[in-house]
Amino acid sequence: MGRHNKTATKKTNAPKKPALTHFLCIPLVNSVSQPQLEASIGKFKEHVCSAVPVQASQEVESAADKSNVSTLHPEAVRPLGSLHLTLGVMSLDEAKLAQATALLESLDLGNLLQEATSSQTSQVKTTDTSATTLNSAPPTSTIKALTLQSLPLTLSLEGLEPMQSPTKTSILYLRPHDQTNRLQPLCQALRKVFTVSGLLVPDTRPLRLHATIVNTIYIKGRKKNNKPTSEATQAKDAGVKASEPDLPPSTNATENKEDALQANTPDSGHGPSAKSSLYLDATSLLSTYESHVWASDIPISKIAICEMGVRKQLSESGGVVGEAYKEVATREI
Repeated sequence: MGRHNKTATKKTNAPKKPALTHFLCIPLVNSVSQPQLEASIGKFKEHVCSAVPVQASQEVESAADKSNVSTLHPEAVRPLGSLHLTLGVMSLDEAKLAQATALLESLDLGNLLQEATSSQTSQVKTTDTSATTLNSAPPTSTIKALTLQSLPLTLSLEGLEPMQSPTKTSILYLRPHDQTNRLQPLCQALRKVFTVSGLLVPDTRPLRLHATIVNTIYIKGRKKNNKPTSEATQAKDAGVKASEPDLPPSTNATENKEDALQANTPDSGHGPSAKSSLYLDATSLLSTYESHVWASDIPISKIAICEMGVRKQLSESGGVVGEAYKEVATREI
């Protein structure tokens, strides 16, 4: 009995895990994308929020019986200024933040982008080798590499995808599409640099770039008799990863991880194992927006370190004009 109490006391006195404070990302809102996204997301909200909104307190006792809805509460649609591609999350004090900022400023992004370009052209080198023996012209891979290097890095946001099951999901996101296929290797390289430096919370799963547009966890009062938890608390408790594939959560996902700080995203309650009291049957929406282009030719011009939690943006008169994450450090590409 005494031994049991001693163990319980030890667990109670265990130090708390550090909170997730920042994240590394590619911002998606700029002078080119903003007018496009304002129009497309505005029409989307009119479409999905036009009917009688779902009551925020809607919830049933059994998780298996939680209501799936086809009409979105306006609070579930993420603010325009929050759109970004998360590369990883961090738990930083002032010293670590200074280290992360210094690392970002020291990066040779031109070289990383060149390596990302090379990774796309190396796949055709084998076929090019046999061709050059018969033709004195430069191999296709060389021409392609030179062409890609001269192109600016841009992307489009397309379609609509569920983070969980199409018939029962709390999160919907937009797919980033880069015609040159350089974005993914560039982001993977950036994540590796910050992880090796001990700044990003380790995440061994494949990086899955996505821009969250709907998350029902942001609907205030969605749980009965429970106070809304802070975003930082939700992010810590969710225990899911930015790059988590659309797979059912493992039954052993939390085993042997009591002392490990887990990767998460600034969008709390993110990933296939994200928990919400309100789910959406997105089947019809996915079909409607399957080929939809939300914005195109978006220039990827910078990498940013942002603070967790969206902040209200105020006009000179003090009125709220939008919401966005605070960028504490940026580096132009």
